[in-house]
Amino acid sequence: MEKINAKDSASYFEEVTTCLRQAGFTVLPEENGVLPIEWNGKPLCRITGSGSIRYRPEDTVALDMELACNRAADIASVTWEYMALMAKAVTK
Repeated sequence: MEKINAKDSASYFEEVTTCLRQAGFTVLPEENGVLPIEWNGKPLCRITGSGSIRYRPEDTVALDMELACNRAADIASVTWEYMALMAKAVTK
C-alpha cells in the first residue's frame, strides 16, 4: 500500500467506517491512529490508516469471529484500493 498523509487517512477512516457499519460492524472512535472494530458487542480488530488490520488471536477464537475479522479485512482492503484509485484518477 502507498504512504498517505493525515488528511487521506481521515478520509479513509470516514469511508471505511461507513462501509463497515453498513456490513453490521460497530466502529468505535479512532484511538492512536487506528479504528477499533467490534462484532456482536465484542472487540474484533483495529484498522490502521493504511488499510491494514491488527487483531489479537484470542479475539478470533470462535469461527464466527474469525469470519467477521476476515470480512472486516476485506472491506478495509477494498475501500483502500478504490480510494487510492480515485485519488490517482483525480491527480492525472
